[in-house]
Amino acid sequence: MTQRPRKPVVILLSVLSVFALAILSQDNEPQEENAVYLAMLVFSEHSPDLQNAKYLSSPAACRTLDIDPATVPNPLLTAFTQANDVDATPIRLPALKSRFNVIDWAETRRLNNSKNIMEKVHSTEAGFVMLSRVGFDASRNQALVCIESQSRGVLYVLHKEADTWVVDSMLDEWIK
Repeated sequence: MTQRPRKPVVILLSVLSVFALAILSQDNEPQEENAVYLAMLVFSEHSPDLQNAKYLSSPAACRTLDIDPATVPNPLLTAFTQANDVDATPIRLPALKSRFNVIDWAETRRLNNSKNIMEKVHSTEAGFVMLSRVGFDASRNQALVCIESQSRGVLYVLHKEADTWVVDSMLDEWIK
């Protein structure tokens, strides 16, 4: 005769299973955002500011830009602002690793939790480039993303063409 597991063990295993599923389902590797980043960086990879750069995801990127609403459709600007809210988290950048120098996930999290992330990114010696979170329109066919390096931000407006992201425009901005 086999013994049935005791009730506390079953409850503990159930709780651990739910917790593990919650951790595994966290959206730290959004494929669509990585596709937007890749299109943007391939478009700009010959820019002198981006040569030998070290990339990391940071919702703090470009938060202080004064974006002229006339240059970006309002729903897209709203989505971008919401995606980069103060409580937003960075994401993993697996799609970029084979082509670009991406800071590892542990270091990305450490830098994003650091109070002096902006000092490090704005330092010319560091070579850091922060990628904001992507703001998508409601149909997810337009995107707005920003890269920030050395006190300069560049906004990219992209659209989706047959499952491929294409850069429509770049807006060069200085960070306040």
